[in-house]
Parts: sequence; C-alpha cells; structure tokens
Amino acid sequence: MEVFKISENSLIYFVDNIPFVGNFELGSVIAFNHKGYDFFKKVLKKDTISFDEFSQEEKNWFSALMECEILKNLKSSSTHIPNNEIDAIYLHFTNNCNISLLNKTD
Repeated sequence: MEVFKISENSLIYFVDNIPFVGNFELGSVIAFNHKGYDFFKKVLKKDTISFDEFSQEEKNWFSALMECEILKNLKSSSTHIPNNEIDAIYLHFTNNCNISLLNKTD
C-alpha cells in the first residue's frame, strides 16, 4: 500500500465544466470525464491505496497521472502548491482520449 498526492508542479482547473489536471513544469495536461475525475479525487483522499482495487480503466488513468508526473508517491501528507497560472495549453489526443466536444453539431 502506498500514499500518493498531487505533485507541487501540478494543479486542477476547469474549462467549461471539464476537469483538467496539469503539470505546468512539464506541460502535460489530462482532461477527465466525471468518472475519471471522481477516481482522481478518490486517490488524493485515501491515506493508502492498493492497485488491486483498481479496474483496468482506473489503472490506465493512474498510469497516465504518474507518467505525466501529476501524482507522486509521498510518505507525508504535506504538499505545497504555488500560485501559478497557465497561459495556454496544447492538447495531444490519443486513442485513449475521453473528451467529447461541447455543443457539437453534426
């Protein structure tokens, strides 16, 4: 069992009610659907987590959060998040993309 917290270089923000989490030092950004965001909040709230509890989809989300250095393994619960702003973001879509367009017209 391990403890994970958001890294000091990451922040959570919303654009048109879509939850994003990004590492502003690396420039990596993840957009969540509501199910993914609930999972992210669950990981941050737990004192310890067990990978055996995760579904395959949650394992994929967790892997992306670690790869983007948004989460980090901590032994303590203290995290300092500086006051930063993101001026622009670049979105790179993959086959695991979970973003659907708002106000999409076909």
